[in-house]
Amino acid sequence: MKGINTEHRILMAAEEVFLDKGFSAAKTTEIARKAEVNHALVHYYFRSKENLFETVFINKYKQVLVVLTEAVDGEKPYLDRLHQMMAAQFELFISSPKMPLFIVNEFLNNPQRLNFLKRKISLFPQEILIRFERQTKEAIEQGIIRPIETKELLFSVFSLLFSVFINRSFSQYIFNWDGMDYPEFAKKREKEIIDFVMKSLRP
Repeated sequence: MKGINTEHRILMAAEEVFLDKGFSAAKTTEIARKAEVNHALVHYYFRSKENLFETVFINKYKQVLVVLTEAVDGEKPYLDRLHQMMAAQFELFISSPKMPLFIVNEFLNNPQRLNFLKRKISLFPQEILIRFERQTKEAIEQGIIRPIETKELLFSVFSLLFSVFINRSFSQYIFNWDGMDYPEFAKKREKEIIDFVMKSLRP
């Protein structure tokens, strides 16, 4: 990590530790060691473990929202944008496979995170949802997809996407996949899930 400014080194180390252990089990001493900085510098830059965690959490959560925004704001046909959204989300999670479980665990174990997100950033920016609802309604009216509630569609998409990464250990155990290449498996699941969603939307 040498050559990177101190604050960024701390953030990189904190992301690794928090994604691996969650908030409760993470120690700022371990973060300092990974960042190769004095422990006091962690508190100098971020004041507390809570502040450091919130910074990491917001950064990871915003990455998810960016994918949604780019897909909704695109000029492609509706189904192409939906395909783009799912594919980009998969790529994000493949590059950071612990992110989905990290987000879900913090919501489950720390419900106050929901209130925190609403204060810091909109949990699901209303303007994104409104635009996507309008686009979905237009696609239904044009006979491109079958009638479906936008929230039901998004719930199905995110449930399928998150399950690939949240169920990783379970899948490896049940199917005896100890030596499998998980990124390769995730790419196969990406294709299957996108195909499944697209076929399910046929009018």
